[in-house]
Amino acid sequence: MGKVKKSVKKFGQTRLKQTIEKRRAVQKIKKERKKRELRKLGRAQLDKENEARAEGENLDEVGAFHTSKGGENDDGQVAAVLHNDSGSDLGSDLEADEDLLEDGDAVQDTSDEDNSDAEPSTKDPTMRKMLAEKHKKDLAKLKEQDPEFFRYLEDNDKQLLKFDVSESEEEEEEDDEEDEDDAEDAAAGSDDEQEMEEDGGYGQEVTKAVLAKWENAIIKEHSVRAGKQLAIAFRSAVLAGQEGADEMPYTVNSDAVFNKVILLSLKQLPGLFAHHLPVKQTKNQRTQPLPSGCKKWKVMRPLVKAFLANLLETIRRVSEPTIVQYVLQESERIITYFACFPKLAAAFLKELLNVWGTGHESTRMLAFVCIRRMAALPQNSMLDAALKGMYTTFVKVCRNTNAHTLPVINVLISCAVDMFGIDLSASYQHAFLYIRQLAIHLRGAIAAKSKEAYRSVYNWQFIHCLRFWSAVLSTYCSERFRAERGESPLQPMIYPFVQVALGASRLIPTAQYFPLRFHCIGLLTDLARNTGIFIPLAPVMFEVFDSTEMKRKPTPSTLKTLDFDVIIKAPKEYLHTRVYQEGLTENVCQCMFEYFESYALSIAFPELAIPAIVQLKRHIKRSKNAKISKQLQSVVEKLEQQSRFIENKRASTDFSPSELAKAHTFLVGTKVASTPLGAHLVSLRKIKEQRRQLLEENQSSGGKRR
Repeated sequence: MGKVKKSVKKFGQTRLKQTIEKRRAVQKIKKERKKRELRKLGRAQLDKENEARAEGENLDEVGAFHTSKGGENDDGQVAAVLHNDSGSDLGSDLEADEDLLEDGDAVQDTSDEDNSDAEPSTKDPTMRKMLAEKHKKDLAKLKEQDPEFFRYLEDNDKQLLKFDVSESEEEEEEDDEEDEDDAEDAAAGSDDEQEMEEDGGYGQEVTKAVLAKWENAIIKEHSVRAGKQLAIAFRSAVLAGQEGADEMPYTVNSDAVFNKVILLSLKQLPGLFAHHLPVKQTKNQRTQPLPSGCKKWKVMRPLVKAFLANLLETIRRVSEPTIVQYVLQESERIITYFACFPKLAAAFLKELLNVWGTGHESTRMLAFVCIRRMAALPQNSMLDAALKGMYTTFVKVCRNTNAHTLPVINVLISCAVDMFGIDLSASYQHAFLYIRQLAIHLRGAIAAKSKEAYRSVYNWQFIHCLRFWSAVLSTYCSERFRAERGESPLQPMIYPFVQVALGASRLIPTAQYFPLRFHCIGLLTDLARNTGIFIPLAPVMFEVFDSTEMKRKPTPSTLKTLDFDVIIKAPKEYLHTRVYQEGLTENVCQCMFEYFESYALSIAFPELAIPAIVQLKRHIKRSKNAKISKQLQSVVEKLEQQSRFIENKRASTDFSPSELAKAHTFLVGTKVASTPLGAHLVSLRKIKEQRRQLLEENQSSGGKRR
């Protein structure tokens, strides 16, 4: 007998007991799983036999045969109940055991095998053969007693007649396929532990010299063994200082070595994977083959999975923006490998969404790039999860809105809009669901008429959701998009969205919520401008002038000017004040300029502007505030100038109003900024931007906004 290695003795003293306990736990889980499979298959088989006998006895009631699908549903319910009764507390344990198998600790434990034969196993070939023969005899007897019913089964339930031993064998193979990869990881994990024992056992300190040795082996020899050692050191570095770090194979004792381990792992291991798992690059990423189809996948799979798990743990634990930024930059190269591990991909996507929504400014866009790459993975496996995750993350972030968070929210909207353009058919499903949710909130508020119901609509989350869907529809239902790619699948969502936005703007028609109305008018104006669809917003704007807030005499006040972009409800102290009246007038005029600019090149602009001009002149006569009258008069003048501009261009046309095709080509190629209304709006936007910058400077210098 050879001499026992020192590493074996150390293992027996430190980790033997723990390993045996883990193995017994795995065996217990396997036994419980076998029992559930036996009960499930046995009950399903008995139900089918009882159903066949009952139907054979009632030959005259042919209509009852068509209820066999209900029996199948009942079987599914019974299986669900059995699963809940016997495995309700095993969810977390099963996940822990799967991790145990991945680490290479799954081996057979003969101490508990004596009790495994207490119940017959459905995977026993003899048992399967007996069940199949009994089933065939029952069917043959049924064929003799009632040929007509047997022919009915042949036509409507062939699966019942095709029951055979081979079928059970196929099911067994399918069940075993799920554990096959974990078994391979277990074997590979055992090999890794043996290699570590030969290299010096557990707790070996990682130095720069050791890292240089591994790096040289990976670069020059493409050594898989060096890659495994580096991956294990990567895990030890990530878990340093955490519970269980003392049991790690390597220890990292300095910040310099810690940074070197992470940088080296992220830089060299993806190249090692690419060398051993060459994948043919295609233009369309969704049709690109996965690394799991390569010849060396079985050898490289444990290493790839360990590296991805370490990468995920790094993002979870490291908070330094520079390190997270580097990790995300290097992660873009290995996104494809996540498609081979759905669980890791889902966890990685969750962390990316967290960084995208709440992370540092330097890491937000890098996280978005990784999310977009994951959404475009082969087989479209992560697209739905990415779309849902980005929308829900966006809703959480936009709960609080002010001058500082508004730019971040705008960036999130731009990113999410781009994501929803990957697959418009999939985006339609999400758009339908979430716009429907907004409509349900609005309908509930209209029906309940309570403060709580109103709060479900009149909040920043609801408004930003409207802004987001307005941006999505404006982008992928625009006239330019339709000209290049045809009608968008999202086109049917425009009408319900407009109805929801209009309903929200008029839910509480009081002066205190006019700022919220301006937000709704603005997003609907953007939608009308991009899609070319007519949305009647002029009446919604003129309701502001008809309110009692604008008709009554204002009270003097020294309050600061409100920033309507970051409020949805005016403070009570601003009501009935001159500063609030002037602010409302300025915003209504701005909304009118934006709205009519959307139709500035329309051949019907003069007819569209006439009602607005009449209403504005009426309010000018009634107003006693010179500043308000001057603002309204400027709107009237620009609308009249634009109407004369269109009438002059229209006079030179050679087609009638009934020729709609030619009417749509009216002033095609003309820039809106070259028209009287467009040029004036450009100057107004510049003034508004300068004013916003002044407000931000005042706030940053310590000015307090009421």
